[in-house]
Amino acid sequence: MPKVLLGVRENLLKRAEELIELGEYDNFSIRSIAKDCGIAVGTLYNYFKSKDELLVAVINEHWCKMIGEVDERCDNSKTLTDCICHICTGIRSFAEGHTRFWISSIMGGFSYSTGTEWKRSLRRTVQERFEHHAQRLAYKYDLTLSPAVAEVIISLGAQIELDFDVAIRLLRQATSKIESIGADKLI
Repeated sequence: MPKVLLGVRENLLKRAEELIELGEYDNFSIRSIAKDCGIAVGTLYNYFKSKDELLVAVINEHWCKMIGEVDERCDNSKTLTDCICHICTGIRSFAEGHTRFWISSIMGGFSYSTGTEWKRSLRRTVQERFEHHAQRLAYKYDLTLSPAVAEVIISLGAQIELDFDVAIRLLRQATSKIESIGADKLI
């Protein structure tokens, strides 16, 4: 009878996170993680197809936490401008806190399928948050433009080398002009 393993996925994520926090991501292997967790390599592959997929799963937990914090700030905001700025600030903080991962994901450092799926998920999440808060604040907009708006928000938030205060000031000026036109004509 095969033995039942409990908490394998959680243990794998925990060990991978420990190695990432120690800056050891490039130096560990699937084999070493499996050994550290007391499982066979084949068992690890039942949970994650690759080292990249394991990393994305670890980082995704941080991403979801950041999105939750951004949503809380947006829920207390009175304007879409403030919400967009909160989302950009959250993305910027995430990118700075996970610089190597962020650069790898944006610059194609992952396998094609893992990197592509991460980017789609990122854009989808930002788009959903933008749409949710725009609707909550009673803004009408053309839904077909939401993916482009999400891409702009991500791009602005991700520009680590850009003076972020200047970028946010420009964003506020641009979106304030849009808001002054009227809530029914946002986009």
